[in-house]
Amino acid sequence: NIEGYLVLDKCIYSYDMKQLIYVDSNIRGEFVVPEGIQEISAYAFGNCENIMEVILPSSLLKIENYAFEKCLNLKAIEIPDSTTLIGDYAFSGCNNLENILLSTNLTYLGIGAFQYCESIAEIVVPSSLEIIENYTFSGCINLNTITLLEGLKIIGSGAFRNCDNLVEITIPNGVEKIDNIFFQCD
Repeated sequence: NIEGYLVLDKCIYSYDMKQLIYVDSNIRGEFVVPEGIQEISAYAFGNCENIMEVILPSSLLKIENYAFEKCLNLKAIEIPDSTTLIGDYAFSGCNNLENILLSTNLTYLGIGAFQYCESIAEIVVPSSLEIIENYTFSGCINLNTITLLEGLKIIGSGAFRNCDNLVEITIPNGVEKIDNIFFQCD
């Protein structure tokens, strides 16, 4: 073990088992994040191309920037309701990510969080989220239905840029600012 850290099954955790720091990129199939983990660190799953499913614990509070970037074969992710933060570019480039269930208590969804997740067809943004940051769903070329719930106030620039198959979006009355969200949509 590395001082201050715990190495289990080719993964690195904080010694108190509250933070998942690194996942071996050779892990295949399903990965279960242990209960008690509160944070997934930046780049923890970065380039884990062979992981298809990640089960997140009910103890999870935040997913840091780039945490799952380019997990090319990740198919689905369910963010537990304990999670309030998904960092910038957290799932960027997860080309095969089809199903996303966001936490109903999400208060921050980062810049480009799901950018270039080309297989997503539908997304429901929870009422707890006040701001959709810039480029959050940019390049989600198969995204066709977006449901935005009351509570949302701002939709950032390019949030749905290059969402070429977008057919339906519901924008709640409380939205105060929309900033060039459909740029380069065919």
